[in-house]
Amino acid sequence: MSHGHQVRSFITNTLFRPGLETARLIISGAITTGRGIVAFLLKWGLLSVIFVGVAYLLTPKPAKIEHGTTLFVNIDKPVIEATPFDHVPWLKFWIDPPKHSASLIAEAIKDAAVDDRIVRIVIAADGLNLSGTGPALRIASAIMKARSLGVEVVVTASNHTNASWLTGKAADKLLMDPMGHFSVGGLKSGTLYFGEALRAHGVEIVVGKAGVFKNAIEPYTENGMSDEARLALTRTLAGQQEILISEMAARSGQSPEKVKSWIKAGVGNRGHASEAIEMGLIDGEAKSYEVFDLAFGPPTDRPINKTVVLESYLGAKRPDRCALAREKDERAALKEEASIGSIVIEGVLRSGKSGDGVAGAGTVVSEIESLARIAAVKGLVVRINSPGGDAQAAEMIRASLERYKSLGRTVVVSMGTTAASGGYWIATAADYIFAEPTTITGSIGVFSMRPSVAGLLDRFDVAWDGVSIDAPSRYTTLGEPPSDLEEAATTREVEAIYKKFVEIVRNARGMEDAEEATWAEGRIWNASDALNIGLIDEIGGVDDAMAFLSGRTAAPSACVKVSRPPATAGSVLSSFAPMSEARLGLAAIEWTARVSQRASYPKIADEVGMLARGRGVQARCLLCEVN
Repeated sequence: MSHGHQVRSFITNTLFRPGLETARLIISGAITTGRGIVAFLLKWGLLSVIFVGVAYLLTPKPAKIEHGTTLFVNIDKPVIEATPFDHVPWLKFWIDPPKHSASLIAEAIKDAAVDDRIVRIVIAADGLNLSGTGPALRIASAIMKARSLGVEVVVTASNHTNASWLTGKAADKLLMDPMGHFSVGGLKSGTLYFGEALRAHGVEIVVGKAGVFKNAIEPYTENGMSDEARLALTRTLAGQQEILISEMAARSGQSPEKVKSWIKAGVGNRGHASEAIEMGLIDGEAKSYEVFDLAFGPPTDRPINKTVVLESYLGAKRPDRCALAREKDERAALKEEASIGSIVIEGVLRSGKSGDGVAGAGTVVSEIESLARIAAVKGLVVRINSPGGDAQAAEMIRASLERYKSLGRTVVVSMGTTAASGGYWIATAADYIFAEPTTITGSIGVFSMRPSVAGLLDRFDVAWDGVSIDAPSRYTTLGEPPSDLEEAATTREVEAIYKKFVEIVRNARGMEDAEEATWAEGRIWNASDALNIGLIDEIGGVDDAMAFLSGRTAAPSACVKVSRPPATAGSVLSSFAPMSEARLGLAAIEWTARVSQRASYPKIADEVGMLARGRGVQARCLLCEVN
């Protein structure tokens, strides 16, 4: 073989053919990949088109509402201030939300009040018996608005408790099932105490606490309520009962003394409809089928009453109350685009994203910041329904509100059922604070706690060991035994954050140093006491807060912009997931008596899990839940 032939052969075999093969493989792979992409797009694109088409065909079209229509609001689940579904109403057809939104219900009732097609509103209020008084009073305010504009409102429930009755008292007619229980006027707040049980099983609680009345740690360290906690709680509940009795007396025409004696006699705690009617506290009875007769007319009627249910009404074309307000409001003509921003802070305060029962600082701050970047939003109403939680999360939200105010805008807080501890920490950023008559607030104190199951583990010859190089003493695990260094660090941190909390309140509310013990120390307050002390500015609801802000900003109170992150599959589905806090500390509880299996156990277990997981100091009130 000649030298030239060898060269050509070498080039062909070592360079050209492998290159050709590589090119062939690349082209073949590209074709295969391209086919795969095309197939994927065709498959999923077609499926998407099919899904969207089916959704379009199956989703109810906007209701056609005729004159003389009844709006039927079936509140058959617990009500909270707001839900992830508030801005995606079409999802309500596909997914049945686990809770109702007081904000959405109230807005629908207000729209119906100025909708000349709606002549009557019927509300079935059973779900309110599982709700707080804040959402109830928010809906009651909307009912009063509807009545003032000539729309008849009827409220009925199988049973009446404080929340459903407070809503219904504003109606033209308040009804209940003949066999139902009328349990209005009584109040209770309490929890299980695990202190002795935990100690018996070798569980120690490392505690830091600032505030004589700060009782959040007591269920895990004591076997009963402290005298200080009992004193504060008793006064708060007594104040709330005075409000209830006053409202009951006003509606019934009875004296407050007679109403109170009726409750004390036990009749008011388990009274039937006939007794409540006799007292004048409700207007009549309504059997289950009669509720539907009220809303839709009896089945013998041809045609049946013209009726639209809440979900259909939310998807229908409704009156533009903002535009109507601008036409009537001369001030608004100067600032046609001026509007009011609104956010809801509801649940336990944490860092990160909001979820079911959790107000995440990351989510709330993003809402505030998004409204700060809309020039037309001249002020912000912040509705708070929170017992507090992580102190750092509270400060992050408060700082964001302070920055919002520095832009020359106004912040007004409207307190719901509870705005205590970390919830009140946030409220200090407001220019003006409203509280509902039944709001529980205050609890200006902080605590920190960590369960240590080292003693429990020792019984089974299990021990914790490890190496720490300058790690913060408070970053300890469940299995580590308490140390003097940890306890000292916890005390220092709690005292420092309590000092900051008190300083924030003092500066925001103009409180006197010498009177700190009278307004701080972790003590809870009802609205009237909070007003007298100076912790709030006025007793009123969210509509009062809107009206106040309207006066400050020349923006009609009906022109509201609500900032919420777009609802995603995750954010929507998270509202269905049961709360699954880190179960740290749960192992200790499970060693206690089998009484833990009773109804109160899940809540206590969640509390222990949350507190055990907590990294940092808590500004939270655990006895603020009243029923």
